[in-house]
Amino acid sequence: MRLQAVLRALREAYVSGEAFTFEEVVNRHVFEDMLGHAHQLLSDEHKLAATVVAGACLERHLRKIAGKHDVPLTRDNGKRRQIADVNSDLKKYDVISQATWRQIEAWLDLRNDAAHGDDAAADHTRETLQRMIAGIREFIAWMPA
Repeated sequence: MRLQAVLRALREAYVSGEAFTFEEVVNRHVFEDMLGHAHQLLSDEHKLAATVVAGACLERHLRKIAGKHDVPLTRDNGKRRQIADVNSDLKKYDVISQATWRQIEAWLDLRNDAAHGDDAAADHTRETLQRMIAGIREFIAWMPA
């Protein structure tokens, strides 16, 4: 009897979207570890490296979300699509909201500036980058892939 109740509760949680698959749980832990590295880099005053690592984590997660929702990851010629295009399609297909899309675009811009050694990236405050890392962490928890 108790096993039936547990199985029924698990099924209801899964159907309602409150339960996560094993892959989603593993992905979340991997991304949490990567974001932990970004936070440590930031603590050690390596702002550009921290931004690039956090942005790479975000990009990887977005690609997993896109795959889960059948958003194309490659062009017709087989080449990988730019992450900004994938992000736009996530909005277009109503996977994410306009506000979430805008926030992700801002994070991707920060990452891109840092990856290219842009002087503007070096001017970002530690607090801005802490908010970026925390925001990506919250986004991953809120939207598993």
